[in-house]
Amino acid sequence: MLQVTVDESGLKLDLEEKLTGSIWAGQYTPERLEELTQKTGSFKEFARFSQMLIDAVLQPNNTEVKVDLLTCQDLEQLRRAHGGGGKSMQPVNNNRRFLVLNYKTIYDKVHYPLTLSFEEVPQERLRLRFVIRKLRSELEIYRRGGTPNSLTDDWMKESVSYKQ
Repeated sequence: MLQVTVDESGLKLDLEEKLTGSIWAGQYTPERLEELTQKTGSFKEFARFSQMLIDAVLQPNNTEVKVDLLTCQDLEQLRRAHGGGGKSMQPVNNNRRFLVLNYKTIYDKVHYPLTLSFEEVPQERLRLRFVIRKLRSELEIYRRGGTPNSLTDDWMKESVSYKQ
């Protein structure tokens, strides 16, 4: 799940992996984003860039703007595939993710990489996610006409062992 927050102070990206609950985040000031777009050779003002990113997220079938989520390893493979010579990039933090906004027009194709850093998730948040997942699965059982067993000893044991 990707959450994009835009206001006058900048752009905030929060990415959560649904299965594990792992979170990556990045914050960009308007100046930093405009500098990034300048470096790509296709300058975009903050408001324009933000709108492009939102369009790419909300309209996955959009042919002009798309987003890709890449790992450090993915970037390294792309670099090699496109003939990037020299030393291999060995990132200090291999657990980063890169949200890449791809902008394609009839004459141009530009990639705007946005770095997302891994964030540690507090234990309490992990416990709450576990309970929510369990309740959702039991709700689904109930909707299908079954009998949820959330108060059984097995669930309680599982919940207790998870807290430890």
